[in-house]
Amino acid sequence: MTSAVPSWQTRAVGKLLRLRGGKKVLTSADHTRARVAQRALRPAPYAPPKSLEGRTALTVDLQGDWPLYDIVPATEGASRRVVYLHGGCYLFEILPAH
Repeated sequence: MTSAVPSWQTRAVGKLLRLRGGKKVLTSADHTRARVAQRALRPAPYAPPKSLEGRTALTVDLQGDWPLYDIVPATEGASRRVVYLHGGCYLFEILPAH
């Protein structure tokens, strides 16, 4: 089994993210705990973006304390589906880039 070499685009994005400091909060346990405590005081919204309104039919179902969003095209006949599973540590809201 051979290992694929990452493309130049993949390597460039990784470098840009590091330069931007996007994952700085996860660099140490202390940074992460501080950020989690800050978010507990002032939670960020986690609902899907308003830009989906009108183009989709959106429903939410609470599974215990977790909201489960079902987003489908507003028009009939969609032949494709996407299942989004939040990756990572489940500490912070989804970013628009995702």
